Amino acid sequence: MLKNWGVAIFIAAAMTSATAIGALAQPLPGTVSTEVRMKLERDSKLSITETVHVPDGKTVKRTVPLRLAVGNDLERQYQVTDARVEGKGSANVGDDKFSVTFEGGQATLTYTVVGAVAPVGDALEVRWQVAGGWDTELDKVAVTFSAPDSPTSVNCLAGPVGSSQPCTSADLADGKGVRAQEIKLGAGERVDVAIGLSAGVVPPNAVVVEQSGLAAAFALTPVSGAALGGLLVLLLGGVA
Repeated sequence: MLKNWGVAIFIAAAMTSATAIGALAQPLPGTVSTEVRMKLERDSKLSITETVHVPDGKTVKRTVPLRLAVGNDLERQYQVTDARVEGKGSANVGDDKFSVTFEGGQATLTYTVVGAVAPVGDALEVRWQVAGGWDTELDKVAVTFSAPDSPTSVNCLAGPVGSSQPCTSADLADGKGVRAQEIKLGAGERVDVAIGLSAGVVPPNAVVVEQSGLAAAFALTPVSGAALGGLLVLLLGGVA
């Protein structure tokens, strides 16, 4: 009898613990949160699927700049294609910015980024601002990343644009990918993720243009990338 009673207590405790863990994994009621899944394709395009949770009756917006200054009158330029929203929301892509709107409920945003892979020294760096330009506070930003080969490093910064505050957590996920998380991201703040890869995993496709617009854009090859590598590092601080 005592033995059976002990087993019953153990099972009940385990069920309670599992319930609590499941509750922690869910978005907090009344808050906005997002889960960003990034996959680097072999053609260097970055496929992104973002699941956004918005409280009922609330509308939120996000505006993403597609040009980021890297100093000396140069800009790093990104291109977003195939943007669409499943659920209550919409996406609009322009030459200089990418805007999305979400209404109450859960929605899934998918899009493709061109220009995220740059040569840095004798390696590659994949960089994208996975969160930023929101007009509301985010309770949580969860990020995962996968690539054709195992990442070698991850650096995740969060907070006001230009700050060097690290994310709540970021690691290589047992060497098979990347996972990062930021808790309580303020309106207008950003999460900027930079992921290192070995050279040759994919071809670089980052593009730099002159801010004046008088010069043509040029792709960052290993040769030009070595010259501009130092400038691109400034993006780690989210210079805009």
